Formats: sequence, C-alpha cells, structure tokens
Amino acid sequence: MQDKLNPIHVFISAFGVSSFAGLAALLRAGKEVGWVSILSAMLNSGLLGLAITLSWYVKFQDNIYFLIGVCILAGLGGATMVDFVVQALKSGGLSIGNVNVEFKSLKKQETPEEKSESLNGK
Repeated sequence: MQDKLNPIHVFISAFGVSSFAGLAALLRAGKEVGWVSILSAMLNSGLLGLAITLSWYVKFQDNIYFLIGVCILAGLGGATMVDFVVQALKSGGLSIGNVNVEFKSLKKQETPEEKSESLNGK
C-alpha cells in the first residue's frame, strides 16, 4: 500500500494548483491584466481550492489525485465566478430567464434645494 502523503504538502499543492488555474482563467478571458487582478484571481482561486481540500481531506485522503483535480476545477470556476459578479455589478444588474435583478446606486440623491444651491455657487 502507498504511504500517506503529508497533509501539509497536500494543502500547499492544492492552494498552488488552484491559484494557477485561477490565473489561467484570468489570462484566457482576454481582458487587461494588472497586478491587482492577478493577485485577486490567484488568491481567490487558491483559497477556494484550499477550503475544499481542508473540508474533504479526511474523506478523500486515499484518493489525493481526485481531490487535487477538484481543486483545479474550483480554481477555474472561482475566477469565472468573480468575473461574473464584477460584471454584474458594473452593468447595474443581471437577467436570467424572465427574472431581472437591478442594482441601484447608493449615491445620495440631491434635493431640489441642494441642486439650486450648487448652481448658484453657494
């Protein structure tokens, strides 16, 4: 029988492969890439893969390859989910089927008196 792997090595590996899967998803999207977006995608996907590994390690400790494969898929999906949420927030809402969800701005509405004061230079 194969010796069990050190759990710390499994957790580090899961974080690493999930992070790079998130980076791959970001680069494949074809958008402008900056340091913040790279760091965000890698941390989000890596932490998602790590959370899956931490929660499923006891159940799948005999099948580490399956666990790492799930983490890779989670890394790809995690970056895509963040893109979806950011795009929905930027566009002001989303529509799925016949259900429309709009995000209203939290910007304070000016009263007519405030508008006239700003126009008069007060």
